[in-house]
Amino acid sequence: MITKPQNEIVERPDIPYWLNAAEKRIWDYIIPKIEDAGHLTRHDGELLGRYCATMYTYLLAKDARDKYGALLEIGQAVKSNPALHAMAEAGRDLDHILAQFGMSPSARGSLNDAKDNDMDILQKIVDDFRNAQ
Repeated sequence: MITKPQNEIVERPDIPYWLNAAEKRIWDYIIPKIEDAGHLTRHDGELLGRYCATMYTYLLAKDARDKYGALLEIGQAVKSNPALHAMAEAGRDLDHILAQFGMSPSARGSLNDAKDNDMDILQKIVDDFRNAQ
């Protein structure tokens, strides 16, 4: 199990003012789950705000891919949907943010108290959010 340094107290951060309404819904969805897991400090607000904004971008791109398909006919040419690139880029950014919270296999491996069977909390949250759509 990943433990926090003894001097850190689990405390809900302020929601960033710059999140839009949809991003705030993502915030409202994930913050209680992270808070319950004990992985939250008041200093995490900006990074979690970027997570919410990036997740929203990912979901918008996914919707565009689902609506128009992976390939687009443009005249006589067939090209990949630009949403695929947006999804890939947002996915990389999400992976980076997850790693900042120790929520990736490589990040967990670098923590002294991490165990191989630790639950990837943020990944589970992402999966739960996607399944709720």
